[in-house]
Order: sequence, then structure tokens, then C-alpha cells
Amino acid sequence: MKKTMPELCAEIAAAKTKQEKIDLLRKNDNPAFRSVLKAVFDPTFEWDLPEGTPPCKIDRDIPLGYADATMYSSARTLYLYEKKYTNIPKAKKEMLFIGLLESLHWTEADFLVIIKDGNFTKTFKGFTPGIVREAYPDLLPTPKSAGKVSQ
Repeated sequence: MKKTMPELCAEIAAAKTKQEKIDLLRKNDNPAFRSVLKAVFDPTFEWDLPEGTPPCKIDRDIPLGYADATMYSSARTLYLYEKKYTNIPKAKKEMLFIGLLESLHWTEADFLVIIKDGNFTKTFKGFTPGIVREAYPDLLPTPKSAGKVSQ
């Protein structure tokens, strides 16, 4: 069974060397994972959602692999929750986000809230924007010399 994104990120964060982390990133390259990494590390990606876990029904008893959706199938919709995406009202974004969380396995729902709230690098220590830039040079904008680089 394919690793979930939280499992994959934990594995990358736990890798002993920078090169091992880069190799794992490259080995697991796919558009969905890149979308998630962009939401985490791209300073131009700003969430248009309130902080914290929204009021939703997340089934914590469902076995892994039995949720309606995965981060791999849902990552392509992350742009909907950006501030710069104004085609839908904020209240609708919040309702869509709740629906997304309810469709994911609870581990992935928790993972998505961690990303949204800017806690990725606190949760996955050692997983940095620099490593992502080395693995995927075209994914993130070049950091400003004195500007904000990481989340």
C-alpha cells in the first residue's frame, strides 16, 4: 500500500542526512505531493481559512485505506483555499474545507490542519524549504535575501 502523505513526511523528516531526505523527495515525486509542498513552503501561498480544526465530523475509527478520499486525490484542490482565489466566498471555502476534512482519513485530516495552521516544520522537524528547493529546484520561488523563507 502506498504511504500516506503524513507517513511520507515523517519518513523524510526522520531521515538521517540531507541527501537521504532529498533522495526520498525525488523518489516520491508526484503532482499531488508537490501541491502539498507548495502549500507548506511557498511564502506566496496564504490560507484563507480560520486557524484551528473546524467543527466537523472526523471518523477516527475508520481503518487506513477506507476513507472516501486521500491527500493524493485531494491535493489538486488546495488552491481553492488560498486568499488570492476569490471566485468563491470565504464561507463557501470553509464549508468545502470541512467537507474535505470529513472525506479524508483522520491522520490526513490532522495533517492538513497542521499544514493550514503553519505547524508543518514544528511537527516534521528537519523537513525544510532548503531541502525541498534542492530536490525540486523549480517548485518554490527563490528566497529574498532578507525576506521570509520558511513557514
